[in-house]
Amino acid sequence: MSERGPLPHADGASPGAGANPVMGAEPDEHAVGSTEAARSVNAGLRALARAARSFLLYDTGNEAIRAFLDQYRTEMLGAVAAARKGDQGLSLAIRPFEILWQGDVVYLERDRDRSLAFRMFRDGVRRLDIGPEVSWDELLRLLQILSVRFTGVRQQEEDIVTLLWKAGFKQIEIVAVEGFTPEDEPDEVEAGAGSFAGQEGEATDPQAADPQATDPRAARQVGAAGSHIDAPYDFDLPIPPLLDEGRLIPAEVPAAELEALRHEATSRSLPEHCLRLARELVALVADPSDPTTWPEVKPVVEEIRDFLLSEGQLGGLIELLEAMTALRASGQRQVQDVLVGFIDGRALRRILHSIPATATVIPDELVWLVDRLPGDHLGSALEVLSQERAPAARRVARQLIEHLAVANPTAVMARLESDPPEVAADLLRALANALPERALEAVERAVLRGEIELALEALRVLGDHPLHPGVGELLVRLVESPLAEVRLRGLAMLSEWPQEQLFEPLAEVLVRRSHGAMGGEEAAAFGQTLARLSPTQARRQLEEWIRPASWWKRVFAAPVGNRWLQWAAVSGLASLPGEEVEAVIRWLGERAGEELAQHCSRTLARRRRELPHA
Repeated sequence: MSERGPLPHADGASPGAGANPVMGAEPDEHAVGSTEAARSVNAGLRALARAARSFLLYDTGNEAIRAFLDQYRTEMLGAVAAARKGDQGLSLAIRPFEILWQGDVVYLERDRDRSLAFRMFRDGVRRLDIGPEVSWDELLRLLQILSVRFTGVRQQEEDIVTLLWKAGFKQIEIVAVEGFTPEDEPDEVEAGAGSFAGQEGEATDPQAADPQATDPRAARQVGAAGSHIDAPYDFDLPIPPLLDEGRLIPAEVPAAELEALRHEATSRSLPEHCLRLARELVALVADPSDPTTWPEVKPVVEEIRDFLLSEGQLGGLIELLEAMTALRASGQRQVQDVLVGFIDGRALRRILHSIPATATVIPDELVWLVDRLPGDHLGSALEVLSQERAPAARRVARQLIEHLAVANPTAVMARLESDPPEVAADLLRALANALPERALEAVERAVLRGEIELALEALRVLGDHPLHPGVGELLVRLVESPLAEVRLRGLAMLSEWPQEQLFEPLAEVLVRRSHGAMGGEEAAAFGQTLARLSPTQARRQLEEWIRPASWWKRVFAAPVGNRWLQWAAVSGLASLPGEEVEAVIRWLGERAGEELAQHCSRTLARRRRELPHA
């Protein structure tokens, strides 16, 4: 096999140093780059190409896929970091079989089936800019897009340019032109596409099919390189006959105008173009002298609406809504169904999916929309909350329900009793925040379900609620929860709100609990809480549990679980003043088993440290 040199640049220059591969010498893309930074960029692009191709060879659960992804993340982030040292980002020029960075070839692969550059160039990508602050999430989405088109598994898939537009990147931008299809791939040729011939990437001159065809219209009919598909008017047309020779005078274009032109070709400007189009269409419909009707423009406006929803462009939605509202005021009643679709369940789900993971508060624009648009917004928000799993989306959906629940709390109360526990916990928090006066009612409904998630959320709500007799009663009910964490937190909260009337109900709970599984920490918490609720009743009751007044009870009638009652009594009595308290604890320590006796000794030692004058 004969050796071939590197592809020439458009200006005739050769690639940078180190870019002199031999065809067939190695199975992977060539390692090129004349500087350390360029070689780092080359490594990142080669890792990207390998990872994109790997999805054709391996199942997504294969360990090889994980290895390719790890290598891609390491190499590409390293390439961005290397580029950042000498520039503000990674701006890559896309050629048919090579990719350039700062005039240096950083990717080279002549095999069309394997070449990452060829796949992008064929779909019309001419420049790919990766910002210095690009995240791994955006790099992963870029890989997903390239892998779909790279493998060619689904021929009906949209091209790379369309997929990149829709991705809504923040740190990745592209510049694109009309794409083309190689002439030896007839199955992928679409109507209106030109032709591309030659492995080296030279565009075939349509004039070659007919040397006499100098008229652009005739050239379009002939097609490129004998193709039977008409070329678009502005794609690869032959140069028209030259007029009289004139003098070319170069002029410097101001930087501001160049930047404006570049901005028009970036993905960030697409929402602006869409809004301008929508405003112009709506203005035509509203103009009584124009024959344009609403059914003619409705599909375009709906598509723009869906695009803005998917991109999370709430500001753009507000602008579109204002134009639509003006149209409705002019007598066009048909727009009502479109207005409802601005914020229905499907639209709300799209908005929530576009919210950043770090978002903590509901966007003001979303509140503005739900306050002004028709529809059952509370019902939509409840449905989204019951189906959504992303933390940020659930957080914003819950805040939206708080905003809307004031007008219809009954609907939220009904869902509180029927939705799954994790959803009901969010609804409980939303109701407590929106309607504090109905928080106890909501907590009581939640406690009746007896589920752990709701019990923990009920404790949080009660902790934020002002002191009220109903709060203490609910806490006593929560202390009977099967979850130890709920019981301990409930006892701690009862200790902070001493209410004497709760002593007897809590003591009854302790007696019932002592018959089953209980630990020393929980028993001690019960005793200390009883002592805080009513010191007088606690001294009498706790001493009775340690040393019953009746000889008959001491010998024959000790209740099952007496050990935990005594454990609780020791901890509770230790927090009360008086020398007789220590005498009772010492009496029990001399007669109890080893574990309970040690508890008595430790409690007395702690009491002397904390209450030296008791």
